[in-house]
Amino acid sequence: MRPPNRAWFLALIALAGPTTGVAAAQGPIDDSQPKAQEASATDAAAEAVQAIIKKHREAYDGFLEVYRAAETEEAKQKAVDDLLPDGNEYAGGLWEIVEANPGSEASLDAIVWIAQNAGSMQNSERALEAVAMYYMDDERASDILQRVYLTEKCLEPAQAILEGSESDANRCHACFALANYWKAQSEAAYTNNDALLAKAEAYLVRVTDEFADVPGRRGTMGAEAELQLFEIRNLAIGRVAPDIVGVDVEGHPRKLSDYRGKVVVLDFWGDW
Repeated sequence: MRPPNRAWFLALIALAGPTTGVAAAQGPIDDSQPKAQEASATDAAAEAVQAIIKKHREAYDGFLEVYRAAETEEAKQKAVDDLLPDGNEYAGGLWEIVEANPGSEASLDAIVWIAQNAGSMQNSERALEAVAMYYMDDERASDILQRVYLTEKCLEPAQAILEGSESDANRCHACFALANYWKAQSEAAYTNNDALLAKAEAYLVRVTDEFADVPGRRGTMGAEAELQLFEIRNLAIGRVAPDIVGVDVEGHPRKLSDYRGKVVVLDFWGDW
């Protein structure tokens, strides 16, 4: 229960007139008990989160022990089928803690773990909503933004983080996630492909212009955005294919442009 506002409480006493005896001797209101209760609830939430995470880790360690001891592919597959823990089965308990403790550090710990270990669309939607509401300035939210799978329901909170966060890392990863969403939509669309690609391109350009030096999983986010922009501008469906020069099986030089206007099948393969 939220503690009463002290100024409001003192004003109420003043309106009641002078106090005497025991009431006058009480002095300042002691608000330490509500604070202690709040601290206790916070500690309990943190312990509950860590208990669920520990339970998953123990299950995973048990799986690894059996998997590594397996001597055949069949035995390994059986270990995967029977023992590999599903993060989504643990996410439900963590979401209960998040709902009971909105905006707390324990809840952020839970959401980060869910993003790392239980990447369903529903979990992504709930995670983005929580970040936009409570954690958009917390640097730890950038890990969530790099892992979630954006759906249409995620667009509003992701845009809110991009425009409202004080963290450049969070704004950058929200922007990059929005670019990937529109790029994926363009690849799945049969019509209006260029309009969807244009949206993705605009977000990627913003990453290169505003957040180029933000660290990513593979170098800087600016470099990652440049790779995506090259793909959109040069390799998307409907674009003119870049020229490819090589040697055929008989040793003759060949260029893809030599076959322009013809149906060409390219088979890329490798042997390592």
